[in-house]
Amino acid sequence: MPDHYSNQAFWQSRAKKLCRRINFAWFLQILAAPLLVTAILGAVGMLITRREFPMISTPAICLVLAGSIMIVALVCLKMAFSRFEKPDQTLVRIEAEAGLNNALSAATAGISKWPARPENLSESLRWHLPKTLIPPFAALALVALGLFIPISARAPLTPPPSRQPQAWSRMDSQLELLGEQAMVDEKYLEEMKERLEQLRAQEEEEWFSHASLEATDSLKESQASDMEN
Repeated sequence: MPDHYSNQAFWQSRAKKLCRRINFAWFLQILAAPLLVTAILGAVGMLITRREFPMISTPAICLVLAGSIMIVALVCLKMAFSRFEKPDQTLVRIEAEAGLNNALSAATAGISKWPARPENLSESLRWHLPKTLIPPFAALALVALGLFIPISARAPLTPPPSRQPQAWSRMDSQLELLGEQAMVDEKYLEEMKERLEQLRAQEEEEWFSHASLEATDSLKESQASDMEN
């Protein structure tokens, strides 16, 4: 009896270990393509973010990417769950590989005793390392490119120059010249500058309206008359 329970523990433990490896392999197989797609989109997104929004910190970018990969992994895990094996199914796989002629299935059903441990038992599952490791390493390389490839932030766009009426610019220059030469008193200069600022305070769409141009002409004529005096 001790040998019976010892053999049972051996085969069941071996089945559980192999079952975990098989299920993990299913998960990796289903995850491979979505992981690469997520890594590509993440790398492109990181480059765009680093260029367009340099104020966003690298840890924040990494946190968003890690969350996205976690969501993709959970979805793939749910998809792979339907293909997962049970330990009893894995026992059938083991007995087929070892040529035990349904001895493990019969022992599980209580029909016969558990077979003794074989001296040389080959592995029922072997990893295909290139196929297994290439997707995660490629995803890691893409993420590293998105994070560390040199890219400069976009230069801020300079606002277009204000297209104010040329008469305002000429009056500004004339008032500045009068002030430098002290040809008129300060009160006059302040009054003229205030009237100019009132014109500028309008919406830009109104600068070239009929009323604004009439006010500009009136101000220009007043200034010309004052300068002659």
